[in-house]
Amino acid sequence: MPPAQPVDATHDPRGRPSDLRGQLRLILIAWLFGSYWLWTISGAAMTQYARALGTPDYGFGLLATLPFLGTLMQLPATWFQSRYGHRKLIFLITGVLGRSMWVVAALIPWVLPEAKAWWWPTMIGSLLISWLAMQAGGPSWMNWMSDVIPKRIRGRFFARRNLLGQPVGLLLALAIGYILDVVMAVESERPDIMLKATSVVIAVGGLMGVLDILCFRGVHDPKAGVPPTPIRLHKLLREPLRHRDFRCYLGYIFTLTLGLGFIGQYLWLFLFDVLGWSNGKANLLAVCVPMLALMVGYRIWGGIIDHLGKKPVMLITGAVVAVGALGWLMITPDRLWPGYALVLLVLMAWPGLEIANFNFVLDLAGSSHKDSPQAGTAFVAINAIVVAIAGVLSGLLAALVAELMPDLHVVLPVFGIVLTYHGVLFLISTALRGLALLWVIGLHEPKATGTRDAIRYMTASLYSNVRQALFVPTQVVGRLRRWTYRINGR
Repeated sequence: MPPAQPVDATHDPRGRPSDLRGQLRLILIAWLFGSYWLWTISGAAMTQYARALGTPDYGFGLLATLPFLGTLMQLPATWFQSRYGHRKLIFLITGVLGRSMWVVAALIPWVLPEAKAWWWPTMIGSLLISWLAMQAGGPSWMNWMSDVIPKRIRGRFFARRNLLGQPVGLLLALAIGYILDVVMAVESERPDIMLKATSVVIAVGGLMGVLDILCFRGVHDPKAGVPPTPIRLHKLLREPLRHRDFRCYLGYIFTLTLGLGFIGQYLWLFLFDVLGWSNGKANLLAVCVPMLALMVGYRIWGGIIDHLGKKPVMLITGAVVAVGALGWLMITPDRLWPGYALVLLVLMAWPGLEIANFNFVLDLAGSSHKDSPQAGTAFVAINAIVVAIAGVLSGLLAALVAELMPDLHVVLPVFGIVLTYHGVLFLISTALRGLALLWVIGLHEPKATGTRDAIRYMTASLYSNVRQALFVPTQVVGRLRRWTYRINGR
């Protein structure tokens, strides 16, 4: 009788054993580069670069639509994978292309120095290609990771993966904020220095993003030797839509995305144009301090989701996240609190909502479907299409509000809030986030703990979790090896 297969081993296409812990460790290492790219394009540098290229306010609404337009590629990519396989190769090609386009976007003023009128439209076009390529690889990556990462540890694994990238983002945001403020101090003498400095920052971020994708060359595909089972496009669409819970989830994610899609772009305009913050202060209070709150949140929520289930966490964290935009609205040039305290509370809850949503889709994205091993990617694709539609509508809505209300300036009697078009967008976002919770109530998760019991459990363990999480920044270095799990349960 042959010896039993070790639980913590997988095999590559050639049949050679490979350590699963090593695979998980490589995925974590990759995110160190990926987080560098993410926080580069999400901070002050990208907003200042877009402005230096001449992007008008409504153009930031168009920028907000690009990630969502890109997700429309997930459906044809899903069909292609179901017919031809090669999910790892698909991810590597689309990922490298997508991240490289950020380097292309950064080179625009250097390559087209005399075509200033075309700078920002060319940037929009370059980043559209980037998002189309990256999103095309999304279903393949989700389907691949669902077979690599054991289900019982996914909540903790992705929580710690995200947590590992936070110190990178923290240091990066502080450094970029300081550099941009130094650049701004001499901008009167050299008007083009902000454009050049931010283009270099974006280019380096794009290169780091490419390194993130290339790290996955060393991660084996457990299903690489399984021939694909072609299924028709209409069958890919029909299978997910038969699931009542998935239809309910689509209503939830549509409403939530409609309220969140434009926030990333217009929050930065609010910080610079309404609050008058410097680059350093904006990166400190909108990236660095929130990142510390996220680190606490990731430490808490990963294990809670594995223990209690996704639905109760979605309800609890969703209720907190719903009021997040009001926190920013309560901040004025002369007053940071209590609005900022509300923002930090929301940021501590956000990882729970993010991980629960991700795990909901990841559970459906696996290969254990009766029609075809590739059918799981259809859930990812359908979800992506709904998110794309909502995100595009969100960006266009914000662009319309910015165009129609550019001079809005109303002082509200509550907290001395000055309502500009940015504030109108925050109020719209709050209403839509609240409506999204109605869809979550209709979700059915048999093994989930009831919401009341979940709150009791969280209350009982909150002190211990927060105490441990507060020490995370000093524990991250040197813990990478310990954060790749013993899959065999020992």
